[in-house]
Amino acid sequence: MTRAIHKTTLRRVRLNQGGYDAQGAYWGTGIPLWYFAFHDQFSNLEHSDHIRAHTRDAAKHVIRQRFTSRDMRFYN
Repeated sequence: MTRAIHKTTLRRVRLNQGGYDAQGAYWGTGIPLWYFAFHDQFSNLEHSDHIRAHTRDAAKHVIRQRFTSRDMRFYN
């Protein structure tokens, strides 16, 4: 059985100095904010969330830990 490769969107959410995103939602300041999303072909569910990580590679690591049974490729 082959494992599905999940195409995962991962992009940094830009925040202004006050901690607000472009739509006006408040996230606070500090560690960079990242948004990710992917479609799970097995459960037919969409997964999306925001996480905090210092770098893109660190964000990938956190996501892979959270969804341990998934093979993921990351895109912008």
